[in-house]
Amino acid sequence: MQQIKYLVLSVLMLSTLLVQAQEKTSRKKEKKGKYFIAFNLIGLTSVGENSNFVIGGKGGFYLGKRVFLGGRAAGIALNERYFPEVEAPEFGYIGPMVGVHLWRKERLQASLLGATGLGIVDYTIDRRSIRDRTLFIMPSAEVEYFFSKNVAVGMELGYRRVSRTSLPFTAKQLSGLEFGISLKLGRRPL
Repeated sequence: MQQIKYLVLSVLMLSTLLVQAQEKTSRKKEKKGKYFIAFNLIGLTSVGENSNFVIGGKGGFYLGKRVFLGGRAAGIALNERYFPEVEAPEFGYIGPMVGVHLWRKERLQASLLGATGLGIVDYTIDRRSIRDRTLFIMPSAEVEYFFSKNVAVGMELGYRRVSRTSLPFTAKQLSGLEFGISLKLGRRPL
């Protein structure tokens, strides 16, 4: 679980650096950069037949008014009852993300997102710690409600597809729906 926390913190720090770089570039042009950073308030996912909590976030910057580029990271503490042969199973992922706003009306906005990257599975068998790497892809849709130009709440629904993994996990078990409600901060394009 500690590695997953480091992954999430790394993405948040990288997002902050992107925001700072965007602001410095924007000040030179006398324009303000548009960026966002989002934290999961509630995150749920299906792994196998069980529901699990998701801890994570995403961030990035806008390329114009409709397209944005950034990254996302999350960690999932897997339910040990579903995997009785292992101890402390965890799954986390980190990778780049791209998205496009499809629709915007007043305070509501709908977007499509796509993320891909590296997934890591940690578990213990017979007091041996094992780490397995895999790839993931996650298309999703998000609807956001903006309280102001800088604060929004978003609801996202996506499907996480994992490419491969070793026993005792299968790619099918680690693939699944992911739902989240997030708090989004940053300057959005109008």
